[in-house]
Amino acid sequence: MKDKYYAGLENYKDCIEIEPTTKDCFILNTPSWNMDVTKQDLIDIRNTINEILGDDNE
Repeated sequence: MKDKYYAGLENYKDCIEIEPTTKDCFILNTPSWNMDVTKQDLIDIRNTINEILGDDNE
């Protein structure tokens, strides 16, 4: 498992950084606290977390 993963955001050049901690816990580092997040952004974040969890099972 990598130390950090990234999920792109539609309206921002920066990504959300997803850092796995203990089992099934994550730290999400965002470029800004005041930002619009689209439904697609949330889907991408979910898919990245599912990928992390899938890698953990291998």
